[in-house]
Amino acid sequence: NQQVIAWFAPKETIRDTNTWLQYTRPLKDVTSDFKEGTWAHDLSNSVNFKEETTYKLVKIQFVNKPTKAKNNINNSENNVILDNTNSINSNYEFTTKVGDHKLINITSSNSVNTNSQTINFTLSGVKKSWVGKKIKLS
Repeated sequence: NQQVIAWFAPKETIRDTNTWLQYTRPLKDVTSDFKEGTWAHDLSNSVNFKEETTYKLVKIQFVNKPTKAKNNINNSENNVILDNTNSINSNYEFTTKVGDHKLINITSSNSVNTNSQTINFTLSGVKKSWVGKKIKLS
């Protein structure tokens, strides 16, 4: 039941550790010789990943020294097994897709002028392609 931490960072801000997302999960399906295991995270339910953004896997670390290991991983006290912190060219990356945006709420001003009325829309999210664009009501 070994815990492993993985950090993901948006490609455009990989050097800013404040933008990194950290997830701790147990290793599963560990082989009998303890040389391989699976670390999984369901991205479909993650609310922290931004839409239409390329993320890179920047770091993987065991929480503790693996029980079957004679020494700490890579002779390092922090048990880091992958470190792409200083590498923008990581082979481990993915791009998030656009979510299913829905209209949550519509409010408008009480007074109706002949020329204008204030209408506010609340959406469940905004696509990057919508930013700074005018909308047309029909």
